[in-house]
Amino acid sequence: MRTLFVPLAVLALAVPPVYSQPQAVADSLSSSSRPAARTLEAAGPLTLRSAVALVQQSNPSLSAAAREQEATEGAIVQAGAWPNPVLGAQVEDLRRDNRTTTL
Repeated sequence: MRTLFVPLAVLALAVPPVYSQPQAVADSLSSSSRPAARTLEAAGPLTLRSAVALVQQSNPSLSAAAREQEATEGAIVQAGAWPNPVLGAQVEDLRRDNRTTTL
């Protein structure tokens, strides 16, 4: 077990993580120090349903409340899910005559 674990651990520590952004995003972030104002407009005629959708997207308080509700619903779903299976191994007494292995 040790002969397999040590090379894998060395390999995992030797490879640095790589982070990258698309070139257009990197250029836009470096060229301006403040974010541009974003405006939302309806594509067609403004109906009550599209007006409510625009307000929910553009108002930070309403957007945060919607995300909080989604997070609460996700927590309820997660609470009802089965736990992930677990595999365990235990070896007692390393001498061959008295060794007990449990999986």
